Amino acid sequence: LSFSFPIKRDAMFYAYYDMFAQRPNFGQSFAPISNYYFLENASNTVLPNPELKPARRTDYKIGYKQFIGKFGILNLTAGYAEVRDDINLVQIDQAYPRSYITYGNIDFSTIKSFRAEFAHTTKSMRLTAAYLLQFADGTGSNANSASALIQANQPNLRSLYPLAYDIRHKINTTASFNLHSLATGGFMCIFENSQLNLFTNTQSGTPFTALVNAIPEAQNLGVVSRSQIKGNPFGSRIPWTSTVDLSIVKSLPVKGHPVDLQLNVTNLFNLRTVYDVYSYSSSATDDGFLSSPQGQQQIANELNAQSYVDYYSLKLNNPNNFGNPRVVSLTLRTTF
Repeated sequence: LSFSFPIKRDAMFYAYYDMFAQRPNFGQSFAPISNYYFLENASNTVLPNPELKPARRTDYKIGYKQFIGKFGILNLTAGYAEVRDDINLVQIDQAYPRSYITYGNIDFSTIKSFRAEFAHTTKSMRLTAAYLLQFADGTGSNANSASALIQANQPNLRSLYPLAYDIRHKINTTASFNLHSLATGGFMCIFENSQLNLFTNTQSGTPFTALVNAIPEAQNLGVVSRSQIKGNPFGSRIPWTSTVDLSIVKSLPVKGHPVDLQLNVTNLFNLRTVYDVYSYSSSATDDGFLSSPQGQQQIANELNAQSYVDYYSLKLNNPNNFGNPRVVSLTLRTTF
């Protein structure tokens, strides 16, 4: 549901309301009778819940749009969204024939945002810039985030913390240039029917929970290593990230059919983007375990200390902590 009305000839106010629901997935809600029949002797006590309700999200937005001169548009939007009946793990104590863990509609979250956009469009170019300020807080970031609370014997503890996708600041810019005007003859004819696009994306880091003690992230000891958290849950953030992408499109008519030759370059300046860090060291390359007192003791107990350090460092090098390097691709596209 949305509506708008003009304030004056070159400005307007608008409002937006939306509500949608998301059903639980198959693994959270489908519970065959065998799950209950073998419950007493089952090693896995997490049961699906056929009575789960859909999670409901409600969005409210108000905005103001203003034309600036002949070519510019300024758009300001304030938004508020709330999620109710979100799904997370709950523990059922003193049940028959044994206590078990299942899924319940116990989580909620709120997302508050402000967005400012500016666009400048002429015959030969289009420039846009957008800034987003967002605060996303809730009692759980995913359907299994309460497992640590259950294992800590605090299954009913519910506190508002930043969600895993809480990006406080995000800046996007695009610049599109029509190069056809540069085709003045001779060698410059290569710019005929050509377009250059630049995209930049800069954003603040997502939250993570820092730890007081080092844990062996790259080693499976057969037991779960735990540490006291440092500060508040999700109270630390990974570094800011920034990428620049380039796209050049050249249109060529071939036997009456349009053919587009496109060059794409993602991460144009080959910047290192960090998407995840280790909780103790706040570094994407080193978890800090080898240099910690616990790690030094572990190294001293190994048969070959240098071999242990080398293999541990090799396993620690996780490419998923980083974004992609520069990637260049060339595509040819036509229709007939």
